[in-house]
Amino acid sequence: MPDDHNNPNPGQPGHDGRDDDTPFDAVTRLYIRTHPADDGTEPLPAALPFWVSPDIWIVKPGGAVGGEAVPLQQNHVKVTVTNGGGIPAVDAYVEAFVADPSTVISPATAFLVGGGFLTVNGYSTADILLPWTPQASDSGHRCIVARVALTIPLDTYLNPAIFDVVGDRHVAQRNIQVLEVAKGQKMTFRFLIGSPGEGRAAATVRTVETTFDLDAKALTTMGGCAGGLPATEPLADLGVRVLSARETLVRPTLAADVRPALGIATRPDPVPEGREVGARLEGAKPRYAAVTFAVSPDEETGRLHAFDVVQLDDATGEVVGGLSFVVRVV
Repeated sequence: MPDDHNNPNPGQPGHDGRDDDTPFDAVTRLYIRTHPADDGTEPLPAALPFWVSPDIWIVKPGGAVGGEAVPLQQNHVKVTVTNGGGIPAVDAYVEAFVADPSTVISPATAFLVGGGFLTVNGYSTADILLPWTPQASDSGHRCIVARVALTIPLDTYLNPAIFDVVGDRHVAQRNIQVLEVAKGQKMTFRFLIGSPGEGRAAATVRTVETTFDLDAKALTTMGGCAGGLPATEPLADLGVRVLSARETLVRPTLAADVRPALGIATRPDPVPEGREVGARLEGAKPRYAAVTFAVSPDEETGRLHAFDVVQLDDATGEVVGGLSFVVRVV
């Protein structure tokens, strides 16, 4: 049965143009998955991370797929859109945005790559490639957000001022950083902790290794690392800390007065037990943080590690953002 999550007035058209008397097969139902288990349900189940979309990728010059674009050359952002309804979605408009690695992203803190139209037949998927030529300053890892909108029949996101990836099936994000790290090497990766939001005084950022919670297929699919196998032993020295103003040499992308908004997963499952450490962000201003880890010198080349960085609201325990990392041992 279709949901009325975004239709406060049953019997009246909702944001997908459907009313209570319209057969499900006679509508469009567009969505971009924000998790491999996402079937377009609104809101996304709270137990699922909402920043690991399998439907958003960077395609490099020459056709290789990855998470990092080649600067000063034409890359593409590939977005896959699903139509769960029975009629074609003709000329649906897809947009893609990129942002610095961040736990929380909003349209105000992201750069619009571009947009384009595509048609998605009923009970089908369709891909669109959006060209992007990043500047030298845009090199390195990026987070990507995509959204889709259809005018006739109406099937679109509710609020263009936010990326409501949890509450709105038309919006998805991919905050997965794929890193190649040599055996025995220690690495530090810097990212931005978004503002906890209006009325939120503090946030906690936690990191936990998920390598041994994923099967080989899920791990390789998430990282785009075909043929990789899970690591045999955990990462060493896994930690995260909020950087001081003196340590932050580059000005944050987020302005101090910007308070990004985003769909909130209410009452999420507890952060998994295991290799977990945390840091606390006080106040409303966004700050940089750094996650550090080391790969065992005895690890096999080609093995894969994974870990999550999760931002939670201190007062409620709600998950307000996150990033996932896939580490390939070289």
